[in-house]
Amino acid sequence: VKPKGVTVSALLAKAVAKAIEKHPIINSSFRPEGTFFNKDINIAMAVAIEGGLITPVLKYANERDVLELGENWKELVGKA
Repeated sequence: VKPKGVTVSALLAKAVAKAIEKHPIINSSFRPEGTFFNKDINIAMAVAIEGGLITPVLKYANERDVLELGENWKELVGKA
């Protein structure tokens, strides 16, 4: 799978996005007026860089296929 650009990170992001779709309470927050369910599913994962960590975000992970997530992940990490 890796030669096609699919990494373990992309597979993990897609699995988490699917779990959030199934259990939207995971992607919610409490506000004074009640529970707010976020419609967008964005996945951030920590990446070690010299001097610390960064957390690139894969936006709309539930709407994108794993190949696209893999390409985007490589692009984001490359910018770090």
